[in-house]
Amino acid sequence: MLKLEGTIVITRDAGTGRNVTISITDKGSNCVAAEVEMTGEQFADALFSRYTDCSLEFNDSGTIGAIEERKTEWVPKSTTREFTPKGAIKPFERDGWRGDPNDLNHAINKNNEGTAYRVKFVRHLRDGKPVVLSGAKS
Repeated sequence: MLKLEGTIVITRDAGTGRNVTISITDKGSNCVAAEVEMTGEQFADALFSRYTDCSLEFNDSGTIGAIEERKTEWVPKSTTREFTPKGAIKPFERDGWRGDPNDLNHAINKNNEGTAYRVKFVRHLRDGKPVVLSGAKS
């Protein structure tokens, strides 16, 4: 079994307070490794060593156990009609880097001249090489 540093948080549904979610995050990749959802009754049973059913989501994207890197790039604003946020960041998405196209929708990310946007990029490395993501939760 792989041993990693992590964090755990237990929260309850803000609306009704009846459901409990346990989230376990891998510190190195900064990704949620697993989430467990259950009712408050099921949580109480689990606390007192009684087996109980739950809903479990496991992150199988390949990021768990990898190291997260972050960077910021200035992405030029295009004035063409064909401009799309995804298209604008695509040239910067090399070597495993993934940008957030939503950064191009926020005025706070524009430079003073309005000609470029500050975009955050993230990638995960394992043994110094980019992790190829399977598209699951990260």
